[in-house]
Amino acid sequence: MAYQINDLSDRGYARLEVGFEEGYSSVSEIKAWVLDPGGKVYKYNKKDTWDIASDVRSLHSQLMERRLDAQGDIREGSVFAYEYTVTKKSIFSQMIWRLNRNIPVLLTRVSIEPPPGWAVKATPLNGAQVQEKHGGRSYAWEARNLEAIEGEAGSPVARAYLPFVGFDLYPEDGASKGSLELFSSWNDVARFDVRTNDSQTEPSDGIRRKVTELVNGKTGVLEKVEALAEYAQSVNYVSIQTDLSMGGGYKPFPAAEVFERHYGDCKDKAALLRSMLGCIDVESYAVSIASEDAAYLDLNWPSPRQFDHCIVAIAVEPESKMQALVEDAVLGKMLLFDPTSQNTPFGMLPQRYHGGFALVGSERVTGPTPIPQAVPEQNSEKRTARIELMGDGSAVAAFEFEYKGGRALAARATHVKKSEPEYSEFLKRRLTDSGVQSSEIQYLVDDRIKEATFELDIECNLSGFGRSMRNKFLLLKPFFLTWQERLSHEADSRTLPYVIRSEMKEEEVIVSIPEGFYVEDHAEPVFVETDFARFELSYQVVDGDVVCKRSLRESATTLPPERYDEFLSFYEQVYRACKAPVLLARIEQ
Repeated sequence: MAYQINDLSDRGYARLEVGFEEGYSSVSEIKAWVLDPGGKVYKYNKKDTWDIASDVRSLHSQLMERRLDAQGDIREGSVFAYEYTVTKKSIFSQMIWRLNRNIPVLLTRVSIEPPPGWAVKATPLNGAQVQEKHGGRSYAWEARNLEAIEGEAGSPVARAYLPFVGFDLYPEDGASKGSLELFSSWNDVARFDVRTNDSQTEPSDGIRRKVTELVNGKTGVLEKVEALAEYAQSVNYVSIQTDLSMGGGYKPFPAAEVFERHYGDCKDKAALLRSMLGCIDVESYAVSIASEDAAYLDLNWPSPRQFDHCIVAIAVEPESKMQALVEDAVLGKMLLFDPTSQNTPFGMLPQRYHGGFALVGSERVTGPTPIPQAVPEQNSEKRTARIELMGDGSAVAAFEFEYKGGRALAARATHVKKSEPEYSEFLKRRLTDSGVQSSEIQYLVDDRIKEATFELDIECNLSGFGRSMRNKFLLLKPFFLTWQERLSHEADSRTLPYVIRSEMKEEEVIVSIPEGFYVEDHAEPVFVETDFARFELSYQVVDGDVVCKRSLRESATTLPPERYDEFLSFYEQVYRACKAPVLLARIEQ
């Protein structure tokens, strides 16, 4: 690999980080060079490197990095180049080659030489364009003159658009696969999940006693399942990264161990829950899913490497009705539950899973199971503001926020991460960021996690809500609290799709007209609708109050770049409408 560094602000590219796993891989050779513009060459080798743990947050980890830093020798126009050799033992027969980066690439090449009797299959993904070359037993692929691909506001996760190639090493002519895991179909991946997970769910006597305690007094099956699921949620999450090359990243510790120490990672918590469910004769499965965004799964390349998280599928009755239900043609209806997501109530899933795919660990499945998309009303935010306006533009305000579904999860997460003073400051900052000054606030939280609802009430005094003009008018913007309007950070053009989540937002602002004033002017009602969103706004004068309403309903959509003009047109109308002022005039005596 070689980089030409034309700007000193990019000297960070003159660093090398080579990952390896203690006990299973080693960096046998490492060399690097810097060629400065004057022709001087700086050479680096093993003595210039050091090793460091790659994940200091993990309780147990064998992942390491060998690092080399040549930034001190970089000048404008310098070239930094390196090569290294990693020797690795693994049970996996798949590899990933990532092509594009956030800088232009002149040439990238990979070569693989399999042992006799083996072959290599390449699967280009996300539009990867590569040239394939063969010579004897050696396989090679290369790509040239690749443009930089940088993320944009609202774009999908990087793995959804960055081109890469998936490689499969497989035996031919009757060669033995030995201990390697081969994945020629999604059923192969599901069977691998069964082998790595199911044997770890045997309950101990301690688990059986705990289950008896937790379900005591519960009558319905789902009521019992919920009690066990909530217990699994309470188990402390700890990242554990051991024996990854031999499948340790997919195999949980025995459920009995997880129960005794009361901590574990996602697969450990899933194994414990499945063990407990088995004690009440409820069937369940380990489920592989992509934690960042489950929607971006390439079905053309069956591989466990497309997943990084483990949750649980619980068999339920056909008549069951909950948001987190999925249905498989063979396994029937199942409830998905994520024991790691501590702020997600039973019966729901984090919003990033909606509309995605999950692979159920059963020998009978033939492919990933689609997860239904939530309707906007299931991820909603409703605000009501009652503002008593004074003649000088100051006001006394009371706000009511009601969050449901995915919006409640986000609001809850913000609340639980902050101390009371921090949360109070956060709320005050949210008000003042809109340009209106507030006094010390009083707030009350009603977090009803089982109902997937988070409510917040705020009371405070506002200064600057109404702007006095020549002592004759008051100019005010009722919708001063933003919805984090998209156009505040949008570019005029883009190259990547734009992801719109399924959400519903409603707001009603009731402003009392101060004595001696009347409504001189306000904007006309607005209604804008597209196939991906609908917006409404209205003003009314009712019994001495200005009643201002707006709503925005967004449907889950991934808009291609060629529709970006439609996106801008819609949200420009929304943005302008929400910024329109109301003008109050003083009654002349």
